[in-house]
Amino acid sequence: MRYYFHLRDATEFIPDEEGIELPNLQSARVELVRALEELRITDPALARGSGWRLEVSDSLGTVLLAISLDSLEVQ
Repeated sequence: MRYYFHLRDATEFIPDEEGIELPNLQSARVELVRALEELRITDPALARGSGWRLEVSDSLGTVLLAISLDSLEVQ
């Protein structure tokens, strides 16, 4: 299944146009945490209290997982 990793805050949306093929939702969860860690390294200002979220959606746009960039709790 193809999963898309979008960035969103209260006013902006940065879509993932390509997505990645992963075998299941658990794999998407692992990739979500990895992506969060990468964002914290490459853009620490974005990850601190900014209100941004990283969302995982399916090809229909349904949000399956989400995580606040200033949190470790996957929803």
